Amino acid sequence: MEDYSQDTIQQREIHSVTEINQTASDFLK
Repeated sequence: MEDYSQDTIQQREIHSVTEINQTASDFLK
C-alpha cells in the first residue's frame, strides 16, 4: 500500500511538471 501511495505522489509531481511546461509553452507563443 505504501508503494502505491508513493507511486501516486510521483504521478502527481509528474502531472504538475507537465502542466507547468504546458503553461510555459502557451505563454511563450
